[in-house]
Amino acid sequence: MMNEITSVIITLERYLHQKQLQDFDNTSIYHDKSWLTLINNVFDFRVEAIQTIMKDNVIALTPYITKTKGLVTICGSPIRGSYTEFIGPILKPHLEPQVIEQIILSQHNLLKASNSYIEIGCHHSSNLFDFNKSYQNLGYSYNIRPSLDIDISSGADNTWSSMKSRARNMIRKAEKSAVNVTSVVSPDSQWVDRYFSMLSETFDSQGLHPPHSKNFYAAIANISDNNSVRYVQAISNSQIISAAIFILDIANSRMVYLSGVSNKEGMNLAASSLIQWHIIKEGINLGVLNYDMGGLGIPSIDKFKKSFGGDYVNHHRWIYRSPMFKIIEPILVYLANKRFINFN
Repeated sequence: MMNEITSVIITLERYLHQKQLQDFDNTSIYHDKSWLTLINNVFDFRVEAIQTIMKDNVIALTPYITKTKGLVTICGSPIRGSYTEFIGPILKPHLEPQVIEQIILSQHNLLKASNSYIEIGCHHSSNLFDFNKSYQNLGYSYNIRPSLDIDISSGADNTWSSMKSRARNMIRKAEKSAVNVTSVVSPDSQWVDRYFSMLSETFDSQGLHPPHSKNFYAAIANISDNNSVRYVQAISNSQIISAAIFILDIANSRMVYLSGVSNKEGMNLAASSLIQWHIIKEGINLGVLNYDMGGLGIPSIDKFKKSFGGDYVNHHRWIYRSPMFKIIEPILVYLANKRFINFN
């Protein structure tokens, strides 16, 4: 089996061509041209892919993102700082577990030859028994990325009833305050400028910087499939007081909360709660079955997200550190915390 399976690194363009030709399982918006091209163009990253072949047939493709800092090269599918929930391998259907194990081994050997750190992430609902066993056997540590998944398949009434009273009360408060929430079909540069300005003010007040540059928020509006991104704004007295960005993964009938911001008035009027209710109803109308709240981990924001109900889920993440990287990682973390280097 080992001799039958080989992996090679291919360009992003070659990956996209192969993906179009083949039938693969586990695909998502993050495997598509629009998202990977955005990551490749906006960030200080390089996007490539691994192609795995058995008996002259392509049986697996894995896009991955690479970043080099000095003598250290790290990669991931996805990589931290890319605003990407997960990517991971996509496989031909009905592969035997032994074949999947050899795919993982072949791709790992290829990546570890030039990377000190490797990160692999997959969606929580993926059938990953063989993935988990294979990665851990290769020395990867298993990590979880917790989030909240809201089932909106039963319609607006049932979704409303499943929310906690806190969320419903905040939505009513915003409605009584005459907050007007609308979807923004084609955000222009002025809209993006305003959004990033609000975001910067919020982070500045905490002595922090926004996680990404304005270029990211501008570029995401240009994703080729316009159905993949939703922008929503809340207005009071003719001024934007809150706004948010959502990713729509039509192929998997799911929606993700990507980014949101409110100014002081927006927070006082609970505008962000009304935005959430607006996008949930919009998702229902589009046939979306699940709404992911975009991760947990910041207590003040988690409280807001949890008020909308949902079930706890854990997206999968496996991390490999070379022996050398394990030694220097504490130094890199210290330098990153002091902002001497930036891995995002």
